[in-house]
Amino acid sequence: MEWLQQKEENKKQFMQLRDIWLASTPIPHAGSGYTEQAFQRFIQQTKPTEKIETKKHSLWFTRIAAAVILSLICLGGGYWLGTDRWSKIENAVVMNHFIMGKESKGSITLPDGSIAWLNAESELTYPENFSASERKVQLKGEGYFQVKEDKKRPFWVETGDIQVEVLGTWFDVKNYENRNITETTLLSGSVAVYISSINRRLTLKPNEKFVWNKNEHSYSVDSVTGSDYILWTNDRLVMTNERLSDILFRLERWYNIEIKYDRNIPHDTRLSLTVRRESKEEIFKLLELIAPVKCKINEHNVMIHKK
Repeated sequence: MEWLQQKEENKKQFMQLRDIWLASTPIPHAGSGYTEQAFQRFIQQTKPTEKIETKKHSLWFTRIAAAVILSLICLGGGYWLGTDRWSKIENAVVMNHFIMGKESKGSITLPDGSIAWLNAESELTYPENFSASERKVQLKGEGYFQVKEDKKRPFWVETGDIQVEVLGTWFDVKNYENRNITETTLLSGSVAVYISSINRRLTLKPNEKFVWNKNEHSYSVDSVTGSDYILWTNDRLVMTNERLSDILFRLERWYNIEIKYDRNIPHDTRLSLTVRRESKEEIFKLLELIAPVKCKINEHNVMIHKK
């Protein structure tokens, strides 16, 4: 995964190799003992009979070749997970997984031309090609979608109990497995939110945020400034002479964390701050230097107190 993320050329090379492998032959069913049997057959077929020196070289080659074959079988099997059965290559549904690490964020163009941004520790699963009737993806974490309009093929984002249906719009979805809240924020267009566990359907308007509490099985819809909820997709965050309370809100969105603070902190203090790739630890330590506050930093939240 690190190699794939280094540069676009690596992704292209990987896709070419994968396509060659998938097109070469139907992938056999890897049942119990299959890999061991295949390895033994490979040894028998390549076993040298003339010279000891040749035998040594052949055994070395066998080990390398077997490792490559097993790797390709695992690679092919990974792309076949989720299908009902092993079938012909031309009928297979190849699934892709776009994964962001802990300190990463990035975008990808989906098969229909839609664009998906993923925040840190997020994963998007989508088919190599969408079907003729619908476009469906699965999200873990947070994603911002710019969906290309196609009235004949609705676009679905599935995430836990929540399914979001759109035809063409811009919206943000957040659903981390270790948090109790799922959010959908609409920037433009229209989306329908389906809550499967309570069999409820809601339609959002621009600048509305839907919040689902997983534990309480309750929801709310609030009016918000939608653009504030996709700050994390920017290359940098610039705040000039802004109130401390507004800065904390923006930092919360930028780092995807929860910020709690005492009522007596100086909310109206005006500050200027630019954030690029600094860690949250660096930024909140800096905030302590320029504002009369003390910050306690944890993995997913920050506590702000007055000095």
